Amino acid sequence: LEEAGGRLRVASALREPRLAFQLARVVALRLFEREGLDAQALEGHAVRHPESESLLRMHLASYFAGALLLPYGEFHAEATRTRYDVELLASMFQTSYETVAHRACNLADPRRPGIPMHFLRVDAAGNISKRYAGDGIRYPIHHGACPKMAVHLAFLTPSVLRKQYSVFPDGSQFFCFAKVVASPERGSIAR
Repeated sequence: LEEAGGRLRVASALREPRLAFQLARVVALRLFEREGLDAQALEGHAVRHPESESLLRMHLASYFAGALLLPYGEFHAEATRTRYDVELLASMFQTSYETVAHRACNLADPRRPGIPMHFLRVDAAGNISKRYAGDGIRYPIHHGACPKMAVHLAFLTPSVLRKQYSVFPDGSQFFCFAKVVASPERGSIAR
C-alpha cells in the first residue's frame, strides 16, 4: 500500500480467493490505523516484545478478513447444512480451503456454536507454520507435529482425504482429517 495517494498495488500472481482475503486485510489495517485501534487493544497490557503490536494488528486483520468474507451467521448455517464439507464451503464462499478450515475453528458464539475443531498447517517435512485450536488439542510448541498424525500420511497420497481417530495420553479424543492443498508458486506447484 502506497501511503502517498492511498494506492494499493496487487501482485498479479495472487489467485482470486487469496486476493479477496488480502484486500479484506488491507481494509482492516486501514480501519485500525484510522480509528487508532492498535493502541486501544494493547492499553493496560504489558507489551514484552516490540513486534507484539504489529503481530496483534496482523492477527486482528486476518480475523476481520475471515469474518468479512465468511459472515458468522451465513457461514454457520451453511457449515451445519453441508456437515462441514470444507471443499464445498470453499466453493460456495469463493475462498480457499485453508480460509474455510480456519473459519470453521472460530465458530464459538455461545448462541450458535459450531463443532469444536482444530487446524494445523504443516509442510512435507513436518514443520508447523500455522496452528489454531478451538477444541482443546495441544500442539507441541517447539517441535513439528507427531509423526503418527494423519497429516503426515496425507503427503504420501495427496489426492486422498486422510481421516484419523486419535486418543492422546491424557485421554482426550479427536477426529482428525488431513488434505494436501497444492497451490501454484512461481510457475510450479508447491505443496
